[in-house]
Amino acid sequence: MRYVNAGTFEFLVGSPAASGRRPFYFLEVNPRLQVEHPVTELVTGLDLVELQVRVAAGEPLPFTQRQVSFSGHAIECRINAEDPGTGFAPNSGRLSECSSSAARFDAGFSAGDMVPPQYDSLLGKLIVHTPDRASAVATAISELSNLRISPLRTTAPLQLAVMRTAAFQDGAASIDWLERELPDLLDAVPAPSSWWVAAAAALARPAGRYNSPFACAEWVGASPRSLWLDDGSVQREVSLVKVGEERGVVQIDGIEHRYHVTRDGIVTGGNKFTVSWDGPRELCLSSHPETRRLRVVRPPHSAHRSHGTAGGAAVVVAPLAGTVAEVRVAPGDAVADGQVLVVLEAMKMEHQLAAPSDGTIAAVHVTPGQVVPNGLLLVELTAAN
Repeated sequence: MRYVNAGTFEFLVGSPAASGRRPFYFLEVNPRLQVEHPVTELVTGLDLVELQVRVAAGEPLPFTQRQVSFSGHAIECRINAEDPGTGFAPNSGRLSECSSSAARFDAGFSAGDMVPPQYDSLLGKLIVHTPDRASAVATAISELSNLRISPLRTTAPLQLAVMRTAAFQDGAASIDWLERELPDLLDAVPAPSSWWVAAAAALARPAGRYNSPFACAEWVGASPRSLWLDDGSVQREVSLVKVGEERGVVQIDGIEHRYHVTRDGIVTGGNKFTVSWDGPRELCLSSHPETRRLRVVRPPHSAHRSHGTAGGAAVVVAPLAGTVAEVRVAPGDAVADGQVLVVLEAMKMEHQLAAPSDGTIAAVHVTPGQVVPNGLLLVELTAAN
């Protein structure tokens, strides 16, 4: 092989055989640096980008393979603008926040930047390096918890759920493990109900403790008062059923949860939470050893909830921002349940949007090439009798 410069050799490594040796299988050579190259840089102390440029300029490597030493354990988290809860649908739009407290966060975006729908969904790479795997996992969990990216959905909450599992912490996670465990991991992504209750209780406290929530326009209704919170993976409506000086009741998804306030926190569901404001609309909650952030958001637009049929009519809305690649129907066409009506392109992927029922196309509101935002009405149809 006559290739001269940085390259990446990829292998698959299997479980140990009876002899104790692990089988490994060659996959491919990539004549470039990989997205994961910071892991190698941190455990070797080498600047691979600089070395790549020097070799391309004709300089020899200033060391031999035997001189390369390894130190510690590194983990890289690829932070993609994708929503794991909706089949990893890409998210695009303008970022209001994009920051990390990690020692190394290789980001391509910052607050105020627009994440476009046309390109790869990678926002940045969060990399940690510690003396051993256990501390690297703990540090990664801490840094992911402190990652500030909004309002777009990212893969960070799922990565947190993965790292909290015993399988990952023990080094037993594999490619097929993730595929098997993904449904349970997605269920574990949203903050448990007690966190939402604690946030609502903090917002319900009078001014001087956690500020008054009733100056916040997102509280709606007379009794009970309700608002929407977002934990970075899902949005949920919380309602104040009863608010006293030290005790109260919060309703979430039709279930009532009681809480009481102590001198140094809020107790609910058997857990104690300390709460602080982290910005004008964001609460930072801690219940040892975890920290989570919940943000006050506006209620979701009704178009986002208009899938399905109602009163003999059905609609199809854009589940994500993107470009209309194809429109496969016209007004008056008869369609079957599951038939593809529109194809959206977003971040180098195609998304086929299907009819929610048998019916007849009543109206088409988009044309090929049109850029559409998340939630836009695309197609209306009259459901079959």
